[in-house]
Amino acid sequence: LIRVVVASNVAAADGGGACTEGSADITGSTFDANSAGGSGGGLALRPGTSTSFAMYTSTVSGNYAPYGDGIDTSGAPGTAALQNVVNSTIATNNARTDGGGVRATASAQLYFFSSTIARNGVVNLKLLPARHGGGIYADTDSYPHVRNTIPAKNFSWNGIDVSQAASDCYTVFHSVESQGWNLVGDTANCSISGTTFGNITGVDPLPAPLAKDGAGTATMELLAGSPAIDKGETGCQDPVGAALSTDQVGTPRPGASACDIGASEVATLMVATSTDVFDGNVLETGETAGTGGGVNATATTFRLGGTALRQQYRAILGFYTTLPPGAVVVRARLKIKVSALTGAVNPFTSFGTLVVDSQAGAFGTRTLAGGDFSAAGRLGVSSVSSGAVSSWHTASIPLNTVNTSGATQYRLRFSLDDNNDAVADYVSFVSGNGAADSVPVLEVEYYVP
Repeated sequence: LIRVVVASNVAAADGGGACTEGSADITGSTFDANSAGGSGGGLALRPGTSTSFAMYTSTVSGNYAPYGDGIDTSGAPGTAALQNVVNSTIATNNARTDGGGVRATASAQLYFFSSTIARNGVVNLKLLPARHGGGIYADTDSYPHVRNTIPAKNFSWNGIDVSQAASDCYTVFHSVESQGWNLVGDTANCSISGTTFGNITGVDPLPAPLAKDGAGTATMELLAGSPAIDKGETGCQDPVGAALSTDQVGTPRPGASACDIGASEVATLMVATSTDVFDGNVLETGETAGTGGGVNATATTFRLGGTALRQQYRAILGFYTTLPPGAVVVRARLKIKVSALTGAVNPFTSFGTLVVDSQAGAFGTRTLAGGDFSAAGRLGVSSVSSGAVSSWHTASIPLNTVNTSGATQYRLRFSLDDNNDAVADYVSFVSGNGAADSVPVLEVEYYVP
């Protein structure tokens, strides 16, 4: 499988996303929101004596199963076979009993190279005395191997207590085999053997929430100050000892003197703020007109939603996005902050999806104009999240919409022009004229080859 999305599938037994009994090679793919009645909500691996499994630059997320929710592997693959996960992310999976992220049983051996296993959980509605591997669960005779990998921020929860317990690793009789340069957040109930050189334990790697941000697969970036930055091996290695020259989304490794631990290498970040004289509101001339009339480029907020006369508010945001010559964008996200809600309903629940259109340069001229309401551009390139974090809403921006040699504009609009209640219902966001710490932001991560 190459650049494939396997999502929202259901299996009565094992392998909600896929169950492999032969060899499998997976690259740049996503297994998301699958479920299984047995084990392996995302992937169930059932190796034979001569089969192999390889997963590169892929993400297993949001899956569910009673056992081994993200990846479940059972049985020894034999000396001629390999089970390798490289430059990949296992995140936000939830199991009922054992192995929220990964479960290895019956002498299984699964190798992780420069990967991230985080924010997975075991949710069991029984009061259990031991933690059962929110991140990794290794049963009798099974040896998961980790190198330059993060198992951290995973949890177990019995469904009764308010608090969740950290649970990054759980081993039965044997251990997780370290090959060095790992960051393990919680080591309770977890035996770690092998090469422990470069290992870091008991700390938070500060992973960002799982997000795609325009890249091919979703990852968990390392936030500023992460103890995993530049703390990996000098040259990351793949299963055969060759150099891993990039991370999961293509950022060069190492970014500095050493690789970052995990699947994501920190790239250069450019933060562009919306230019106050070029952003603001454009108001529809009349219901169903589909054309813009009045504009407001000076207010400290911009509106999205509808008026009592059933006119639609749209907004234009403009950013200077010039990057160094040859720069390659690897992630991009747009962030806008709510100021207030007006009306009887929340537009996020009654006006459909908050859509993002894009245009390199400008929709018309850089100066805000009525024609920007319906000017040609790339329509529906993304959508803004309906949920907010500290009042900030976020949109993952396709990388090819960022104009690296000039300016970039984005137009925001709800997919439904009005809800016909003849009441002004709109949400106000802080504009480029607002407080400096609240203006719209375009975050662009890039590298220069």
